Amino acid sequence: MRAIATAVTFGLLVTGITVIPNVPAEAAVVQWGTNAGTSPNYQTTVNGDFVMAGNGVLECLGAYFNGIGNCTDLHSASGGNSSTANDNFYLQNSNTVSGFTTNSSSANITIPAGASVNKAFLSWSANTGTYTGSGQDTCTVPNSGRGTATLPAGSATGYRTQPAKIKVGAAGAVTSVAPASVLEDPTGTTSALYYSASADVTSAFAGAATGTPLTVSAGDIWTPQGAGCYAGWSLTVVYDYGIYIPSNLDSAPHRIIFYEGHVRMTAAEAPLTVAFNGFSAVAAGTRAGYTLFEGDRVIQGDKAEYSRGGGNFSQISNSAGNTNNIGIGRGEGSVRYTAFTDTGPFTNQSVDVATTDLPNVQAGDSSVNLRMSTSGDSYLLRNVILSVPSAGINISKTFNGTLDQQSRTATEVATFTVTVTNSGVGTLQKHHYC
Repeated sequence: MRAIATAVTFGLLVTGITVIPNVPAEAAVVQWGTNAGTSPNYQTTVNGDFVMAGNGVLECLGAYFNGIGNCTDLHSASGGNSSTANDNFYLQNSNTVSGFTTNSSSANITIPAGASVNKAFLSWSANTGTYTGSGQDTCTVPNSGRGTATLPAGSATGYRTQPAKIKVGAAGAVTSVAPASVLEDPTGTTSALYYSASADVTSAFAGAATGTPLTVSAGDIWTPQGAGCYAGWSLTVVYDYGIYIPSNLDSAPHRIIFYEGHVRMTAAEAPLTVAFNGFSAVAAGTRAGYTLFEGDRVIQGDKAEYSRGGGNFSQISNSAGNTNNIGIGRGEGSVRYTAFTDTGPFTNQSVDVATTDLPNVQAGDSSVNLRMSTSGDSYLLRNVILSVPSAGINISKTFNGTLDQQSRTATEVATFTVTVTNSGVGTLQKHHYC
């Protein structure tokens, strides 16, 4: 987040702005995983893998200052300058999908042909409209030049109970999703306050199309509108074939480990390290995914890194292929909903949803550490997921002979054939049978 030390009235563009450094907030790990952060929220082994997608639901109305670019620059992949951040623009609801009331957007995922959805999580987040120590409704550092934020009608804490909505497929119904988990920054956090929520939406994917891009829309997220506001959503889908199909690599077994929570990452706090374990990789091909909110494309210093088995950390590139700036406001699979004259990658200015390969993880590895940190841009981490190629062992026992008897005497010998099949993606080693 970035502040401008100039007072103006919205709509009146001025020059001579001065950029001042971020005010470090006291970061808060409100909640992470289970068992005091040492265990994941969800883990399973599937004959499949995971996909992710997401998008923002706010669009730019206009800039507060001259010389910082326009709305097209704000939503572009590279336009504007170091001040082209949402703090300096008015963000309002965008509602482009039929059936939603206040805001909405879409993203595309592809579930491989013939697979079924084993689990699906929807996450969403936005400002609460509160800045600690200020009596104004605002999404960023209080400044008379930016005015105040407009909260949704009703209770100022409506985000604690208001459902989001989801639509699966172009012809699907819009359904309400009550939040199963709502987390928010402590009131003493010295910054604009955020909330985040999540829910299990597996049932919404019953009968969902596979083998072709599937459009998923979400919205009606409780959010203020104004300078510096953000609001968006993320979808994580785990798919499964139920059995390994030798001719179908999409059905190869993977261990899936999913953490979620609410962690404010600022330059004032130590990195968060997520320890993934409880697996044994049988081949290369480990992947990770993450959701973070309020990352700014023009502010750097925010990083994601990983290590195998406690070794050296390697930095993960963002969805644009760059390092040292993991949060750039780009959602995987997102459908552009504003600034249509720009044909480049869409910056939604609210949420990053991305998946990435972890090429350093090799066969035999049994742990991966993911480290999130920042020396500049602050952000909210909502979830991370790991997928590890795993063993798929099928064992069958057959009787050698033609006589089907249910009993044997002490002197009779029965001979059986035990067949062990590796349906995994790698070569099994050091296996023993008793």
